[in-house]
Formats: sequence, structure tokens, C-alpha cells
Amino acid sequence: MAGVFRMVQRAFGTVVGAPRAAFLRNYGQPLQIEAVTTPPSILLPDQVRIQVQYCSLNSHDVKHLEGSDRHTLPYVPGYEFSGEVIETSNGDSDLSVGQRVVGVIPKRCGALTSQVALNISDVWPLPSEVSTREAAALVCGHSTALLAFSEIRQLDDDDVILIIAGAGGFGLAAVDIAASVFKAKVIALADTEGKAGLLRDRGAFAAFKSDLKSNYKEIMSATGNKGVNLIYDAVGGPILNTVVKCLKVDDDDGMLLGTYRREDLTEPEQNSPTKEEDDKKSKSDSSISKEVIDKLKTISLTDYKNEDQDKYYSIIEQTLQFCEDGLITAHVSQTFNLDQVNDAIEYIKGKMCTGKVLIKIDE
Repeated sequence: MAGVFRMVQRAFGTVVGAPRAAFLRNYGQPLQIEAVTTPPSILLPDQVRIQVQYCSLNSHDVKHLEGSDRHTLPYVPGYEFSGEVIETSNGDSDLSVGQRVVGVIPKRCGALTSQVALNISDVWPLPSEVSTREAAALVCGHSTALLAFSEIRQLDDDDVILIIAGAGGFGLAAVDIAASVFKAKVIALADTEGKAGLLRDRGAFAAFKSDLKSNYKEIMSATGNKGVNLIYDAVGGPILNTVVKCLKVDDDDGMLLGTYRREDLTEPEQNSPTKEEDDKKSKSDSSISKEVIDKLKTISLTDYKNEDQDKYYSIIEQTLQFCEDGLITAHVSQTFNLDQVNDAIEYIKGKMCTGKVLIKIDE
């Protein structure tokens, strides 16, 4: 009997009963919390099994639940998580059972569950001063910004950067990286005045509520009518049509970066019947001009993995070290238990969050 118990303990870690997961069975429907009835897969070489403690849930995940990025149903959402190694394969690895880690699943699903088996190239050991809670909220947003400002467009301390933060953690993370690591001068836009105040607290020297009518003048005034060197957009809305005019015309390295896929943007209709009709819908139009889309360079942390695996791993390693050194911190807006995951989704949809939303898996 003791031998059987050890086998079960090795397979299921410290979870009481069978592992659970949040399954999406139909697009647009609530997630279903169910026991995982299939036995754990045998680990492949260079894989580890992780007992998940926290999983980040963000706006990208929520859009996927509505069907914006089709997965084979049923599937388990979530891809940024933290926990503890409970099993290793026979491959060479610096990871060991009991080690605290953070992981990013390249296929962008599968983490809202008790256990995850993952290649060691997608798992990072945590520094001693970084908690699993903080790590789950830190990695993707901060590392995407670090990648953008160190590899895509080098950010300097005399640069002025505009960050369109909206309501989410990606924009807030970018403010943290730009201001605290690169010492750049940060202007930020948020979807409410209250969140603009939070952005100022996190390092922005100026922050405004997003407004199609007033933002151009506010940004130009804040820069002494000189404009900005770089725009970093974590939202992807029509505000881009306004703020792109704030890019310095004499800066050859000026750039517009977006943390989303180009195909997710809405272009204006090619055959608008009349100018009058265009004017009537301008207030509610969510489209982005072709001129702006042509200037846009999109950036994805997980896509970058395919371009340069070593650099990808190093970027996340650096992010964790910056947190260990006290340069950056994760901002967790709210933590929900796994059974409350659908409440968390509504919380994100309602734009109530000011940073990352976490799901606590182990109870």
C-alpha cells in the first residue's frame, strides 16, 4: 500500500484527490471546472512536471475564450504560470524536484490546471526573493517590454516614450520597465483618470485618460511640443490614429510598437458611401487607419522564441533578476481561486483590473 501511495504522490504531487482544470467546451460559454480523469503523461526527455500554484489570466486569454483564436475544443486556457517541480525526466537539467519555477506555454493554453508537463526550455527557476505569486504576474508583460526596449528599439535615458496602457497589466509592466530599468521619460494613457494616477505612481512623469480629442495636445504640451521617440501600444484601439502624430518627425529611430497581432486590428472600410456618413460614425468607429497600420511593428514574446531561443530565455531570466534586485515589481489587481475563474473573466471584461489578474490553483 505504501508503494502505491508513493506512485500516486509522485504523479499528483500534494493535491488532495484528482487534479482539476478549467475547460472551455464551447466558445462564449463559461469555463467548466472538472477533475482531470486522464492519467499524467509520461515525461519526455528534457521535460518537468510542475504543480501549478498561480496562473495569470489576461485580456488575450479572455478574447480567445470568445473565439478570437481558435483552439480545438475542449481546451484549457492560460499560459503564464508558476509553481513547484514535482517530477523530472531522465534528461540533463538544472531543475530539481521541489524547486520553485515560472513557466510560459508556447501554444498559449493549458495552464489553468493543477499540473503541467513542459520542456525545460520554457521553465525558469525563481530567484530566492521572487515569490510564485509575483512571478506569475511578472513574466510575460515585463519581458515583452524588456524585449521591445532592448532588442527591437533600444530605449535610452534621454528618450521620451508614450505607452498606451489601457486597463491591463501589459501597459503597466511597460511603464515599469521603461522608467525603472531604462530610466526613460514616460508618458502614459489609461482608460480612466484613476488608472492614470496609478501609472504616474509607477513611474510615468505624465499620464492622461485616453481621449481622441484632447490627447494630442496633452502629449505635445507635456513634451514641450517636441513629440515622442517611441510609442508602445498595449491596447490596439483608434487612439493610435491620434497619438501617432506625436512621433518626432526628425527621429529616424522613431517607432510604433504593438503587443498584439496585426490581424487583430480593424481597418476602415474601403468603400465608405459618403464623407458625411464617415463623420457620423467617427465617434464610435473602432478602426485604425491604414497609414498607422503600415507604421506599426508588432511584437510577441512567444513568437520571438522561434526566432532566437537563447535570447528569449535570457530576456525572461533578466526580468526575474530585475525583480530580485528590486528594480521592478508586479502589480496584481486581484487574485481569484480556481472555482472563481468565471468571476475573474467578468472582472477583466468589465475593465475593473488595474494590473494582472491571478488564478490561485492549489488550495
